[in-house]
Amino acid sequence: MNKSWNKTDENIDAKILGFYSTKHHAIFTHHSTNSHMHFYHELSGLFGHVDELVLSEKVILQIPK
Repeated sequence: MNKSWNKTDENIDAKILGFYSTKHHAIFTHHSTNSHMHFYHELSGLFGHVDELVLSEKVILQIPK
């Protein structure tokens, strides 16, 4: 927790790990949403919870088989 922050930031080049499910409220997601995401910024070592996300044109989506 000491490497996370509570603020809004823009133009972050980070990795995002997220879950989406319509059947796991309060298990994988918060009880009022279908998704839950965290980010990790490799250069600074910062990580945290994502509340809102606006993607740029350079996005790579990796989905396991």
